Parts: sequence; structure tokens; C-alpha cells
Amino acid sequence: MDSVLWSDEDFSESSEDPTSPEKREAELERFRREWKGEIAVSRGVSARASTTKQDLAAELFEKGANEERHGRMYEAIKFYRDAVHLVPDIEQKMAQSAAWAKPDKPEDSQASSASASRSALDNLLHAFEQVHLLDGDAMGEELGVWQVCRREKEVPGGHMSDCPPEVVALILRWVVSRDLDVRSLDVLGEVCRGFYQAARDPEIWRRICHRVFGASCASPEDLGFLSWRDMFFELPHPYFHGCYINRVSYIRHGENSFQDRFYRPWYEVKYYRFLRFFPEGRCLMMNTPDEPQHALHHMKSRNPRLGTVLAGHYRLHGDTVVATLKRVSEAGALNSALVKQINRARRNRVAEERTERTFYLELQMRSVRGRKNMEVAWTRYSVLTYHPERGTGSTTEFEMSLANFPPSRFARVRSFAAVADQPLDDAATCSEFRRFSR
Repeated sequence: MDSVLWSDEDFSESSEDPTSPEKREAELERFRREWKGEIAVSRGVSARASTTKQDLAAELFEKGANEERHGRMYEAIKFYRDAVHLVPDIEQKMAQSAAWAKPDKPEDSQASSASASRSALDNLLHAFEQVHLLDGDAMGEELGVWQVCRREKEVPGGHMSDCPPEVVALILRWVVSRDLDVRSLDVLGEVCRGFYQAARDPEIWRRICHRVFGASCASPEDLGFLSWRDMFFELPHPYFHGCYINRVSYIRHGENSFQDRFYRPWYEVKYYRFLRFFPEGRCLMMNTPDEPQHALHHMKSRNPRLGTVLAGHYRLHGDTVVATLKRVSEAGALNSALVKQINRARRNRVAEERTERTFYLELQMRSVRGRKNMEVAWTRYSVLTYHPERGTGSTTEFEMSLANFPPSRFARVRSFAAVADQPLDDAATCSEFRRFSR
């Protein structure tokens, strides 16, 4: 038999057991290295995906900021929404990255920087109101002319978008009218972005402020307001598209019955007091037992035809309204046929002494549940009685008690603003009216 020679190396390899502890430990170590490598690779891919997602959100956020700077708010909101959908806290991260990108400032300039930031936030609304309706690069090239809006679909005849800026401004002045219906102006601003911007035209609100506070009133910058509109809503003034109403009730004794002397009736007397103010300085007051729905139509006209309506003028002094009123003459309140009948009856009887009464009111504007100028409180009420034939007069001061003079709450009357007879004009008309109404 041939002998086979084995080397020591071959013998050692063949004699190694694959199930030995050394072999298992080597396999386990190799598995660990491969597993760690795979985890490192997956982490790198995930990190790169997360970085790409954040970069995309940052890019969308920057696009939204660019659209907002150019006044295209709707497009900006779309980019902001997509960016927040990708990274919910993208706004905070962008703010932090912007702060890190800025160079360090000395401590003495941090206070001024903080005040500048607060000032920028305060002026944000004012900046929105001053942005252009249409951007020259986008819609200007497409339309070629200025337009307050664009037609959604073709309609026969003319369209609001065909009107030039001068005609749109005139239409808005008719919407406000001489009665200063600012509520209708705000409702018109809710139609679209163009009407929103047109309804906040500084020239319209300047005219409104001049009508209310006088042509010599200070500018918003001098009083610390951002715009004429802000000034109008912040300063105290009465509302014009309704009436200030209160109800007074008291108990009075009745006459004893002739059948039962022990029966003493009591009567509860109830009446309403109406106050209406007009922008040019005219005011009306009426006391009546009729319910408001049956009596408010007497307060609609500047020249009432009812003899029980007091007419006069008022002035604003801060938050105080000072008014002087007189009773409407019967000749102006009645028709010509009835006036002739009254004059004929007067000629047949002894002439009575004529008496003139002038009513003086002082009211204070108040806020109700955060709503400004919704209530007026009575602070003074007096009546001057004058006898022209004798040349004498007397003044009666009334005690300001809550039972007899409760605060008057404002109530809007839709019919007062249903029709516009004149457009909004400068304060010249107002000053002329006040000069001749004294």
C-alpha cells in the first residue's frame, strides 16, 4: 500500500472543527461588522432625505416671503402652507437660521434692535394696507391697465373691472355717502382683494375723519395712529347709521274712584328717548311712548315733519358730546292746508303768549363689552324757557339719576343707510352747514 505523506499544515486545517467556539465567534464578529455597516448606510440615506425635505420646505417658505413682499397674499399663503406641511416648525427654524446668519451686535445696540422689531410688527398692518393692488411684473403685463378686480366669467355689458381708478373712487364715495356708512364700505372690502385694498384708500378715510372731527383735525401721525382709518375707529365719536335709545319708566298715582274711595289706582308710565346724530353736526331727539319699530321712521330725515321731534346741533369735545336742540315749529311740520286751518282758529281766539324752549345736553361716549362708542351716558340736561313778549327767561336743571336718565344704547337701523342721496365730500360742506345752522 502506497503511503500518503501529510504535512503539518494540511493536518492542522483538516483537523479544525467548524463547530468550534473560535469559528462561531469569528462568524458572529463578521456579522456584527456587516450589520453596523448597513445601519450606517441607512442612517446616511435618512439624514440626506431629511436634509432634502428641510431644504425644500425652506425654499417654499422663502418663495412665500417673496410673494408676500410683492403683495400677492394668496400665493404666499399657498407656499407657506406647503412648507408647513413638510416641516411643521419651518418658520421657527427659518427665524433661527436668520438670527445665526446675522453678525454679533454689541449689547448697547440690542435694545434699539428690539424696539425696531416691535415697531416693525406694529407697522405690519399699515404695510399690508399700503401694498399695490397689482404687481407690475405679474398682472400688469397680463392686463396692461390698472383694475380693481378681474371678471370671473364673461358677462354682457360693462363690468366693474372696466372702470378706471377715478370711477372706482367715486363709487366708493357713493357707498359711504354723506351719512358715513363705513359699515357698507367694510362689507364691500370683503368681496375680493382689490376691493379690500380700495376700501382702505387713505383719501377716503381722510375725508371721513374731516367730516367727523373737522377739517382742522390733526393728522394720524401727530396723534400716534398708523392711518386715517385707525384714527377714525380709535377716537370717540357717535355712530350715524342708527339711534341711541333708552327706556324710562316710573309710577304715578291715579284718581280715586267715586264709587270706592278706598280704591287708589297706580299707573306705570313708560316712554322711549331717541337720539340720532348726523356727520355734519346736526342731531335729533324725540320722547315718545311708541315702540322703537313704530317710531324710528320719524328720525330718518334731517328735517323731521313731526312737531315732537327736537332738532339742533352738537359738538365733540374729546369723549363728550355737547348738544343744543329746539322744538320743530308747527308751520314746518304740518302741511299748508292744516296750517291755514290752525291760523284761522287762532284768529278767532285771544292770542296766547308764545314760549321758546331750548334744551342743552351733555353726553359722554362709553364702550360696551369692548365695542367703542356703543353707549352715551347723560351727564347734564337743562331747559331754557324764554318769553319773547316779556323778554324774560328761566333755566331748569334736571338731576341726573339713572332712573330718569339711564344710558342710551346704540341700535343700528338698516333703513337709515338704504339710500344714498349725496356722495362723501370734503369737510367744507360740513363747516358750511354748521355755520348756517346756528
